[in-house]
Amino acid sequence: FPIITLVMFLINPFLKININSYDIVIFLFVFHIFVISYIGYTNQELLINPIELLKRSASNLNNIDTDELKMRLFDIMNNDKIFLDKELTLNILSKKLNITTHQLSEYLNHQRKESFNDFINSYRVDHAKELLLRSENSIYTLEGISSNSGFKSLATFHRNFKKQTGTSPLKWLDEETQSH
Repeated sequence: FPIITLVMFLINPFLKININSYDIVIFLFVFHIFVISYIGYTNQELLINPIELLKRSASNLNNIDTDELKMRLFDIMNNDKIFLDKELTLNILSKKLNITTHQLSEYLNHQRKESFNDFINSYRVDHAKELLLRSENSIYTLEGISSNSGFKSLATFHRNFKKQTGTSPLKWLDEETQSH
């Protein structure tokens, strides 16, 4: 705006147009309102959610094939059963996937809509449910089932089991055995 005003003042003597500074300011003001309105109309997402656009432009996933990442993650979780490692961290999993911790965290948070811990613990709870349903595992305590599912503590196991299923492991097992 100031640069255009300066240019108008500099070229005004050569144009030999009788324009005073007030007219130039009004013209430039109206012109800029028109330009801003046009940009807003043609790029409505800029005005609707500029923070989301900034996040997208600053994404760590721009150079990552998320479909391939999804398949590799599925493979590591289901075939390698890496979630059974009690010492599993975001850093360890990201190294196995050959991506940065930031990329893995962003993928889980934005693509899957869950945190790293929720993601890993959902696999652990599903594994615990499988163990609980097998009759040969009836000799194990809940602590043994939780430990064999990758949980470090029984309290963490209980909390995550209830978060995922809405009930305790024993109540869940009782309901499952009654329904079959």
